[in-house]
Amino acid sequence: RKRWSGGGYGGSDLHPAPAPLVAVLGLAGETGESIDLIKKHLRDGVHPGEKLKLELGDVLHYITVIAGSYGWTLDDLAIANMAKLKLRDEQRGWTPPNT
Repeated sequence: RKRWSGGGYGGSDLHPAPAPLVAVLGLAGETGESIDLIKKHLRDGVHPGEKLKLELGDVLHYITVIAGSYGWTLDDLAIANMAKLKLRDEQRGWTPPNT
């Protein structure tokens, strides 16, 4: 089975959806699987272990593909997110400890 990295239109002529759409749908599915594992952990008390790590890796893969389709790296996303959170904290008058 070929690993899809976001190029072209879903990997073949049989899948005509644009790559970002395929990645968004993949992200939704993998996020749902991750949430289900966490739900079962909370409900049943059984740690999901390696399964959750692998599903979160799939989530990260699709985020990477989506970001790349817009010309961003994961570093770009992290830096922008930290700036957004810092501004939000400043607007609320909150200063994190040890700053």
